[in-house]
Amino acid sequence: MTARSDRRPRANDRGSRRRSGAPIVRRQTIRISHEVARRVRSGHPWIYREALKNRVLREPPGTAVEVLDWDGEAVGRGIVDGDTAISVRMVTRDPGQVVDAALLADRVRSAIALRRRFFDFTRLECLRLVNAESDGIPAVAIDRYGDYLVAQFFTSAMLPYAGAIYDALESELSPEAIYEQRRFRPLAGQAPQGG
Repeated sequence: MTARSDRRPRANDRGSRRRSGAPIVRRQTIRISHEVARRVRSGHPWIYREALKNRVLREPPGTAVEVLDWDGEAVGRGIVDGDTAISVRMVTRDPGQVVDAALLADRVRSAIALRRRFFDFTRLECLRLVNAESDGIPAVAIDRYGDYLVAQFFTSAMLPYAGAIYDALESELSPEAIYEQRRFRPLAGQAPQGG
């Protein structure tokens, strides 16, 4: 009888890899170092590509992911960004909160309600209604110019949520029109113009 060298790993073989310190990564989950987790927990809104070391993001831009520290403790939830040096844009530090279109629409309504508390919309016609991460809506700024709105998207990762954002704006403000500006910057930067 000859021994086979092409045997499949047994269950206890997988267990030995787990004990070696290599984390097990689930789909739509990203693990970060304790140092990066500390920064995110204290309010930093982004996880940069370099912080993921050799981890390749397989999730498409716009996918909501759970962010864990190296020990598997929840840090929060964010949205994958594949266009920039930022890998994940944090949306919430509450691991139980679902990141979806409904959450972002609620954040738009909350941002408008906050501005209404401090500004008279009938007298002040030019106003920033949504200020991106400051209002919990990463990479999206929305300005009001009279009866018109301008929505600026700074990454394509937020485009899947545009419909819900626009619906919330229309229900709150009934604008004449919403103009969309896509201000994406590729990962490699922008090439110089001219000869």
